[in-house]
Amino acid sequence: MARKLQTRVVLQHEKSSLYFQGINRWTADLNEAMDFGEIRLAHKFCRTIEQTELCIVMIFGDDRQLDVRLRAWQ
Repeated sequence: MARKLQTRVVLQHEKSSLYFQGINRWTADLNEAMDFGEIRLAHKFCRTIEQTELCIVMIFGDDRQLDVRLRAWQ
């Protein structure tokens, strides 16, 4: 039986590479980043705060080679 990967959806600032942790709070530690749970929610949040330098990052389990990055503002 295949093991289900835990998926996280976080925001990362393109220039600083810091992860969004909360309003006016950023962290270099991925484990401390806020998990939006869904791409749709992360994208809506980016639009609401009008931040143009963010990427939505989907993280699949512990294998960082599977990460998917999308520009949040296009």
